[in-house]
Amino acid sequence: MLGTTAPPWRGPNRPERRADRPVRCDLSTTGTNEEPKDPPRSGRSALLDPPPRPYGSCVKITIRPALPTDAKALERFYSDLSEDSRHLRFFGCSRGINRSQSNSFCTPDHAHREGFVAMASAGASAPHLIVGHLCLEPVDDSTAEVAIAVADPYQRRGIGRRLMAAGIDWARSVGITRLTATMFATNVPIQRLLAGLGLATSTGAEGVDTAVVSIDLARPLLAAA
Repeated sequence: MLGTTAPPWRGPNRPERRADRPVRCDLSTTGTNEEPKDPPRSGRSALLDPPPRPYGSCVKITIRPALPTDAKALERFYSDLSEDSRHLRFFGCSRGINRSQSNSFCTPDHAHREGFVAMASAGASAPHLIVGHLCLEPVDDSTAEVAIAVADPYQRRGIGRRLMAAGIDWARSVGITRLTATMFATNVPIQRLLAGLGLATSTGAEGVDTAVVSIDLARPLLAAA
């Protein structure tokens, strides 16, 4: 788990952030609708009774800002991710986040830091479950680092795209003109997601196995002639 002095969005055993180097974050994939499958459960999450998961075409997905009351559910969301998804999100082995980090994610100041959750429900009286999370952390006055994760059974259902849209709307509302995202260079699905946002992007290398994508919020792609 992270040390008490490490920012909560940084993965385990990560070096301290340099002023000229954005925090590494990774994005889970999204795409076309696909019938969800239960991910493997391990560690302390496997010792708990699994929460009900609304599946099927009747599931309603709602995107909203993260609230302080989401802290416990968000901690469990990350614990329930598969090992592969946590590896992509935190750039290494991780059991997820602890309560202190979850509280931080769920109490952004809304002016410099923000967070959004995707809530799934099969009906008004059914449990609302967190199935996706996006956070935005400041890099400088005009740039924010974005990171996103989607529950394994809900990937490839467009949730990541909707979370990104919410994050972009917030970023523009507070004067942010550029987002950055760091990912494994082999993570082609997320590169396709970012390229499909309709915004100008550029990709650079960071080390031998990672790529940094910069998203220009002020310059949309020109329509094809």
